[in-house]
Amino acid sequence: MNPTNGIKVWTNGAAGGFKDINDNETELETGKWYHLAYTHTDDSNGLVEIYVNGEVTYSEESGNPVAPAENTSAVTIGTWGGEAWTGSVDEVILWNRALSADEIQAIMNQGPTPVEPQGKLATTWATLKK
Repeated sequence: MNPTNGIKVWTNGAAGGFKDINDNETELETGKWYHLAYTHTDDSNGLVEIYVNGEVTYSEESGNPVAPAENTSAVTIGTWGGEAWTGSVDEVILWNRALSADEIQAIMNQGPTPVEPQGKLATTWATLKK
């Protein structure tokens, strides 16, 4: 989440460093589970798409193709410079290619069996970390 409570992803910038991609229009409610996905194509335009519950909510060209990370530990979910995700994350999957909209929709529809999060490992661990 970014400071305005929008969905934020970072990607490589064309000149190095990071480029912020922000979906500031989609509002997420607290106390509700969402299926979130993010894709970044490897062509010269570097199209970034953010999906919420299987639907594209935001897209922007990064101007830079995504390349495999030299440091695989550079993939993070959570906080960076005071911008923090305050919810719980479950069922993380990383792919080595950008999925199509149909693939993301299918994964969202068939996804893992829904569980009630209260008292489960993800929410218990989040409480212990506070």
